Amino acid sequence: LGFGFSSCKEDEPSRPKLSFAQATMSVSENAGVIEAELVLDKAHGKDLTIEYTLGGTASDQDAVGTAGADYEVVGDHGVVVIESGQTSGAIQLEIYNDAMFEADETIEISIFDINTGDVELTADDETVITITNDDAQLIASFPAATMTVNEDDGSEGMIQVAVQLDKVAPTDITVEYAIKIDLSDPQRSDAIDSLYAFQYTPEPIPPSYYDYYIHGIKGQVVIPSGSSTGNIEIQLYTDFMFEEDETIEITLTGSSAAQIGTSKTMIITLEQQDGKVIALVWDDAHTDVDMDMFLWIGQDTSNLTGFLATAITAATTPKQELIFVPALLADASLGLSYTYYSGTANPMNFEVHFADFAGGVVEDEATRDIFAASYSMANINPWDQDAGVFPPVIAQRFVIGTGVYSYGPIKVPSSASRMKKQTPPGNLRRHPRLQSNTFLF
Repeated sequence: LGFGFSSCKEDEPSRPKLSFAQATMSVSENAGVIEAELVLDKAHGKDLTIEYTLGGTASDQDAVGTAGADYEVVGDHGVVVIESGQTSGAIQLEIYNDAMFEADETIEISIFDINTGDVELTADDETVITITNDDAQLIASFPAATMTVNEDDGSEGMIQVAVQLDKVAPTDITVEYAIKIDLSDPQRSDAIDSLYAFQYTPEPIPPSYYDYYIHGIKGQVVIPSGSSTGNIEIQLYTDFMFEEDETIEITLTGSSAAQIGTSKTMIITLEQQDGKVIALVWDDAHTDVDMDMFLWIGQDTSNLTGFLATAITAATTPKQELIFVPALLADASLGLSYTYYSGTANPMNFEVHFADFAGGVVEDEATRDIFAASYSMANINPWDQDAGVFPPVIAQRFVIGTGVYSYGPIKVPSSASRMKKQTPPGNLRRHPRLQSNTFLF
């Protein structure tokens, strides 16, 4: 008698497999509503709920709001259903069309979870949709490579530096720019931006050295919708420095909505304004002498308490200190301190030259107003004395009338010549380019 054995159990049926119909898709900005299809290789007996996540470089309306969005999910966000007995379902996306050129963007859709373990998720669980740009490229550039302005051009307003597009902006276009400043290089004549100066290390550069101020957000210029031009607005400062012509070098660096053209750099030459150059000079024979000069202002020449500027070049060569009084400073009462900082000359002879500066030319020595005086060793002020011992000594006073200067004589004090030990307001440092002044008198 023989027995045979066989299994009564049937082979276990395979689970339906879920995947995206396409691993990649490419659509245009004007495609409207598109579908990312999910498919089963065979139907499932129950409704299948699938959760998914969104990523990529394109912006989802649900995440960023309508104004900044590139697309919107139609229907339930993050969930798609394949009904019982069906083999496909679709995630619907409405692609937003705009008129702004931008790089191609992507929508990455990944399956996150399924409401049943009876369905197998395949490796094709992600699709990447590329939205291709269909707008014309905008090009941003400067209309010119150079521009020349004068320091006093900003006295009643500001200068406008235009950045232009090759066509009208369909929406507000932001263009980024950078200003090149390198104060460590004495060969560069960089004008000083107030924000740069304030943030300068190791210590801020004082306001008396500021050349200009950027209105708005520094480093960005906005070209408004419907226009082809935006302006970098620069307020120029009038100062008391007599300097070589300076430059503001601006370079367009990028934009999310425009290409930067070949004319991407603008160099603005900032010319020295007209006014009066005051030069404190001393004899070349005094090889170790160092002098300084301070400018004061007040209601009248007997009450000069307002500090305006200083010239404190540390080097003894060239043997001069310079301060500049702008021509636009009218009806002012001013005073000067001529200080014997260090040296062994006794007597120490010096001159003060008042020279007109107009149209880039310094008045000839033959027609200047020149005053001479002599200090002795008693006029040297050491730094280590009590702060209150040496109050400011104003050696010469003058008044500006209607374009006319009225000078008093130099009055040599019997002792001392320098301010008290504390540094006057705004006199923290000179930047390297001003350490050696080449305007010899």
